[in-house]
Amino acid sequence: MFRASLKIKNKIACNEMKRNHSLKVSPPLAKETKIISLKSKDFDSFFKKARRKSSTVAVFYIKTNALQHPRLGMIVKKSYIKSAVKRNKIKRIIREQFRTRIKKWVGYDLIVFVNKPKNKEAMDSFKTDLEKQWLHLENLHR
Repeated sequence: MFRASLKIKNKIACNEMKRNHSLKVSPPLAKETKIISLKSKDFDSFFKKARRKSSTVAVFYIKTNALQHPRLGMIVKKSYIKSAVKRNKIKRIIREQFRTRIKKWVGYDLIVFVNKPKNKEAMDSFKTDLEKQWLHLENLHR
C-alpha cells in the first residue's frame, strides 16, 4: 500500500516537472542533413584509393563518390581507448562536427581514424584539436 502511494506521488511530481521545465533538446536533423555511414564493404577498398591527411588527433581519409551526399566512417580502436563511454563520446563529437559541415563535403566519403592519445591532456583537448583539423581540411579542399 505504502509503495503504491509512493509511486503515484513520484509520477505526479515527475509530470509536474515536465510541465514546468521544458527540456532543451536540439532540433532533429532534416532528412537532407542526416549523416549516412559507410558500410563495412566500403571500408575495404577505401584505404587504397583515398587521400590521407594526418594530425596528432586523427587520420582523415578522403575519397570522392558519385553520390549526392557525403558519407562518414569512424574508427576508434578499443585498444587505444579502453572505456566505451569515451569511445562513444569521441564518435558523437566527430558526428556532430561533421553534421555542421555536411554541405561542404557533398560528393565525398570520409573516414576518421582516431589516433592513440598520448596522455590525458590530449583527450581533454580532443574536441578543439579536431575542430582545427576540420578547418584545415576544408581549406585544402576548397
